[in-house]
Amino acid sequence: MSQLIVETNNLTKSFKGAQAVNSVNLNIPKGSIYGFLGPNGAGKTTAIKLLLGLMKETSGSIQIFGKDLKKDKQMILRRIGSLVESPSYYGHLTARENLQLLQTILHVPKERIDEVLAIVRLEKDDNRPVKGFSLGMKQRLGIASALLGNPELLILDEPTNGLDPSGIIEIRELIKSLPEKYGVTVLVSSHLLSEIDQMATEVGIISKGSLIFQDSIEVLRKKSVSKIRIQTNNSKAAWNILVKEGLKGEIEGNYLSFKQNKNKEVAEMIRILVQNKLDVYRVEEVKRSLESIFLDMTKEEKSL
Repeated sequence: MSQLIVETNNLTKSFKGAQAVNSVNLNIPKGSIYGFLGPNGAGKTTAIKLLLGLMKETSGSIQIFGKDLKKDKQMILRRIGSLVESPSYYGHLTARENLQLLQTILHVPKERIDEVLAIVRLEKDDNRPVKGFSLGMKQRLGIASALLGNPELLILDEPTNGLDPSGIIEIRELIKSLPEKYGVTVLVSSHLLSEIDQMATEVGIISKGSLIFQDSIEVLRKKSVSKIRIQTNNSKAAWNILVKEGLKGEIEGNYLSFKQNKNKEVAEMIRILVQNKLDVYRVEEVKRSLESIFLDMTKEEKSL
């Protein structure tokens, strides 16, 4: 089992009796990109603020780098970089000047500024005032600021929010490069499964404060099972014929629906229907999207 960088035990945060985070047990392996997924208002940002010591938990515990956040807060936070909500910067200053201010506070070598500018691909724009930056460039500067202190864990809250498609791709590719190139473990939150699907190795889904799924992205992808749909001139008759042959499916309107059939089985079904003088109009494969799985999970609020 891989080493866990973040481990929470029944982490709970209540506001006036309502639980924004409810007994959450996060397990974030070292070197992973952990996609923290949930609808807006699900409790993602509250959980992230608890991990960063910006809020005090109502109950439960937080272990980061194997240490208790309550006991070793300063030591832990020195090893974390974060971008929560929107990045902070001085618009009239250049990207380099913004990073120089932060470098003085963090007591890191000046050369680190050039390193992070290169990581986020802003070295050619380092002497431009930030107020003239696009949203994507500002977001990259925010990530550069979060990386300045050489963190082992990077926490990004909705980093692609409000970006255009090219900005989203930029940030996504940047995040994907961090564990392999720089050894950084990344926790990235989003309300968009399509984004998490394209960059995360692990996924945690939170809904109404509760963690309803946590596993690798591959396990989640396996839930998007495909099915074969067949349209004939008489669904009921076709269903009866195939059931007698031991082929069990469901009637969905004008279609018969079968789960995960092999090519030979599909060919056999068509042959049987044609031999029984039924007209086969259409045969199609329908794959349940990850988006629909996510929507079902968060709507029903139960684990799959």
